[in-house]
Amino acid sequence: MGKGIGLIGNFRGKVGNMVGYNLKDSNNKQTQGVRVYQPVVKNPKTAAQAEQRAKMAPINATYRALKAVIDRGQESKAYGNKSRLAWLKDAIKAFNGGWFVKGATVNAPALVALTKGSLPLALNETVTSDSFKIDFNTEPAAAPTTVGTLAAALIANYPSLKAGDQLTFVAVASETNGMTAKVISIVLDTTDTTALDNSIITASKSVLEITPNVEMAAQCIILSRESENGGHLRSNAILAATNAYPASTQGDAAKEAAIKSYMAAGATSDWPEEKIEG
Repeated sequence: MGKGIGLIGNFRGKVGNMVGYNLKDSNNKQTQGVRVYQPVVKNPKTAAQAEQRAKMAPINATYRALKAVIDRGQESKAYGNKSRLAWLKDAIKAFNGGWFVKGATVNAPALVALTKGSLPLALNETVTSDSFKIDFNTEPAAAPTTVGTLAAALIANYPSLKAGDQLTFVAVASETNGMTAKVISIVLDTTDTTALDNSIITASKSVLEITPNVEMAAQCIILSRESENGGHLRSNAILAATNAYPASTQGDAAKEAAIKSYMAAGATSDWPEEKIEG
């Protein structure tokens, strides 16, 4: 059992309703702590228990698909487990679909915030099922052909951006056997002479277009910036559904079906009257 540090001193395992545990931080160092004991409910008999199960399937699938983003996405939280736990706590509170019945393949992400931070991000953007488009507002003198000229054009038109920033475009595709995530990042370095990858990133005198090469079910754009103390700042980025998102997983009917599918056989819960609010 884990070794914890509590009000009564070091202890191992379960004491009362507290459990001691060991945990490795992002630097692979072992830390100790305690948590409240949570009994395992193998056969949920209430709508509240079943609803929690129904939420966790798409939340866990979203984390697996976007682990690299989520583990680095929570401003002021250490990369890795601390960032993941902060995201998980917020995701459970904010979750409102999609809803999948027990045993179904989760092929669309939970529409929750992937990142949480203090940076503002204001872009004049258009999103379709297969691309992101950002207007330059004021056309550059020539169509950007390098990372540097693209960065200069974006910085000149958007006060929320500055040199050294990173824009990350996240696209999630809904497929029969699950979901696929595509992540494309651009560092706004005005001195970078690297040619734009025209298979993914194209720019005219009107717009910047990012093509993830997937049919998007959900998408978001993240702004990242290094802080003065060497940490990293983030914008709030919430996955937004596009027209490819499965409509069958949205709304009260989908929620009711998902929750009922997790109810234990013979449960007497009076769904939908008994449910979690908020």
